[in-house]
Amino acid sequence: MREIVSYKLRSVTVAIGRDKNNRLREARGFMGEIVFKIHHKMIGKIVEKTLPLARYLGIGRSRGIGLGEIDIEEHYKAKKLIIIREILNDSW
Repeated sequence: MREIVSYKLRSVTVAIGRDKNNRLREARGFMGEIVFKIHHKMIGKIVEKTLPLARYLGIGRSRGIGLGEIDIEEHYKAKKLIIIREILNDSW
């Protein structure tokens, strides 16, 4: 139904503030790029509708403070090749 064509990810730790004991709070996530190829037409239609929502809402935890942001590119020449650039997602 779908195929991961390529990916390039790296782990990232960001400071998100301090706790009540003044210790640094950190969030762990990743940055990078994942390229999917969707083979099934129905799955492609679902992805077309849900990925823009994910772009608006974000993915993972701490979305309210700006984590979990994604960017989406569609490449029609490659038969629905979808690139997701993950800015930062701390859902791990």
